[in-house]
Amino acid sequence: MYTHDGERKPVEVNASFMEFGDREPICTISRDLTARRTAEKEKARMERQIQEIHKLESLGVLAGGIAHDFNNLLAVVLGNADRGSSRGNRKSSSPASIGKPCRQPIVLH
Repeated sequence: MYTHDGERKPVEVNASFMEFGDREPICTISRDLTARRTAEKEKARMERQIQEIHKLESLGVLAGGIAHDFNNLLAVVLGNADRGSSRGNRKSSSPASIGKPCRQPIVLH
């Protein structure tokens, strides 16, 4: 439907046939759907935004799990390296000396 100033508007039209003596007029009711269409577009935009938030949340949980697993492995490696450096004839257990060979074998239990 077009307004008086030529703007096109979405409308919903309901029509009913009536009997009025020997005439059969048609009663029509028109509703402007502009507000409904705007609300539908906004709802779709918000749903896409929620989906994006869920994707990012899932990615954060995944990254946190990977970091946790990596931290567990790193703790084991550093713990064994520390045990190895404390059993050898080393004067330093600094991270720079971790790569140097031990003089005694390391026995892991």
